Amino acid sequence: AEETKSPIFGALGFGEQKETTQFECFCELVTPAAVIVGWLSISDKNIKFIPEKDQTAKSSRDVEEQVKKMSARTHTWELANLVEILGRTYLLCQTAVELFFVRAPPAFLNFPTESSNSSSVVAEV
Repeated sequence: AEETKSPIFGALGFGEQKETTQFECFCELVTPAAVIVGWLSISDKNIKFIPEKDQTAKSSRDVEEQVKKMSARTHTWELANLVEILGRTYLLCQTAVELFFVRAPPAFLNFPTESSNSSSVVAEV
């Protein structure tokens, strides 16, 4: 398991907060504007979606700009705020999950490869 130190708590002098990565896999963050390819990392405290670099949009320029902004950002959700996980169908396949949180909009994640399927993610969370 990989440990990462929290730069925020360390910089503020609250001591070092360590996060242990429990699970990582390839996935897609599906939004109404675009599908963003990246990696899902589940630690003992957070769920993170880390987008891959150099993603291109297949639509108009306005949408392309939105995709660039979204794909440059790492999305982080606290496990403590996770309320429910539901299995979902994406492109007629049972390969997706939707995560619901207390203070954040839901996240729709698709797992297109066999090695990173939605049931293994649900089991890890």
